[in-house]
Amino acid sequence: MNQELLSKLHADSASKLEEVRKGRKALEHAIARIQPFLSKYIFDASAAQAVEFRVCTKGPVCCTRGSLDLLAQLKELAANKDDVSVTEFGCLRRCGRGPNIESGGVVFTDMTTERTKALFDNEVGKKGLPVDLLLDDEYAPEVLNTEDKRIRLLLAADELATLYSSLEDQMKVLAKRLPVDRTKRFLAQRAILEATKLHGQLASELNDCEELLKKVVPLDRFAGRLFEREFDAWLKNVRPKKWTFQS
Repeated sequence: MNQELLSKLHADSASKLEEVRKGRKALEHAIARIQPFLSKYIFDASAAQAVEFRVCTKGPVCCTRGSLDLLAQLKELAANKDDVSVTEFGCLRRCGRGPNIESGGVVFTDMTTERTKALFDNEVGKKGLPVDLLLDDEYAPEVLNTEDKRIRLLLAADELATLYSSLEDQMKVLAKRLPVDRTKRFLAQRAILEATKLHGQLASELNDCEELLKKVVPLDRFAGRLFEREFDAWLKNVRPKKWTFQS
C-alpha cells in the first residue's frame, strides 16, 4: 500500500514538475518581452540605480505644450543630486499626448508640472512603477500577460512544494517498512531511488522558481488600474440608466 501511494505521488509530482517548468519558462519569456520598456521596474527596485529623465524638446507639439518648462522644472528638482540626470531628447513618438517624459525606459504622457513633480518624487524615492502616472495603454497587453504568468507560476509552484513534502514523507515511511520478500523489497527500494532522484529535481525547480519570483516585481497594481480604466470606459460607452432601488 505504501509503495502504491509512493508511485502515485511520483506520477503526480512528475506531471506537476513539467507544468511548473513550462510556467517558469513562459514567465522568463514574458519578462524578456517586457524588459525593453519596463526594465527598471520588472526586477527588484532596491538595487541602486541612477535616475535619468529624458524630456522631448524637439517635437513641435511637446514644445508648444510646455515641455521646455517641464525640463527646467526637472533640472531645478535634480539640482545637487549626483545620481539624477535630466537631458533633452528628440521625439518620443507620443506627439498626440505630449508633453512626454521618459524614465527607466517608460514614456509618461500628458505631463504637467504636478505630474512631473510626482514622477520625480517616485523615481528618486525608488518606489517602483508609478502606475497612477502611466496613461499609455501600449504597455497594457505585455504587463497583463506577465502578471498572469507570474500568478500562474506562483500557484503551480505552491502545489509542487506540497507534493515535494508529501513525496519526501512517503519515501521515509516506505524505507522503514520494506517488504520481507526479496522481490518486493527490491521493487520498493527501486521505487525509493527513483523517487529520490525526482525529489532532487523538484528541489532544484522550486529553487529556480523562488529565485525568479523573488526578483519579479508584482504588477498586479498596474493590472488592476488597467481593468479599472477599461471598466470606466465601458461605463461611459454603455451609458447605463440611473438605477433606482426599492426599499
